[in-house]
Amino acid sequence: MQATVVYFSVSGKNEQLAQAISRELDSRGISVDFVQLVPKRRTGATLGALMAALRRPADLKDYPTLGYEDLLVLVSPVWAGAMTPAVRAFVTNLPSLGGRRVINVVCGFHPHERVVESINKKLKTRGAGPIVSRAVRTSAFEHHDYVTDIAADLCAKALD
Repeated sequence: MQATVVYFSVSGKNEQLAQAISRELDSRGISVDFVQLVPKRRTGATLGALMAALRRPADLKDYPTLGYEDLLVLVSPVWAGAMTPAVRAFVTNLPSLGGRRVINVVCGFHPHERVVESINKKLKTRGAGPIVSRAVRTSAFEHHDYVTDIAADLCAKALD
């Protein structure tokens, strides 16, 4: 079985969660490709939040290509109560997911179920199969064991 973990992170917290999920998948014998979304231009906090609020995608340096993996994992922050421009660009340009399973995690100061639902909707229009999703408070990252528990829970729900 193969998985691709795609993440966007500025502060490093989303990368931390993406790495925890990758470790959990690896411990289950799943081969993992680890991909960071990188915009062509840095926008800064103000412009990035404005682009997120206006639902504008970023232009990415590279659009990750998906192979024949069985699982797609997407880990992303929430800016201005919306999907980040980099993540919007990624999900908008996804090819058909062909029914593959997806784990979708968004992180922010407050749970953002609305953003989770927005990403899930875009994933479904791209042919996603079962989606396991969760909104996580950034305060959870202060406890390493909690992040590990979140990763284990998400993987168990997606794979078992």
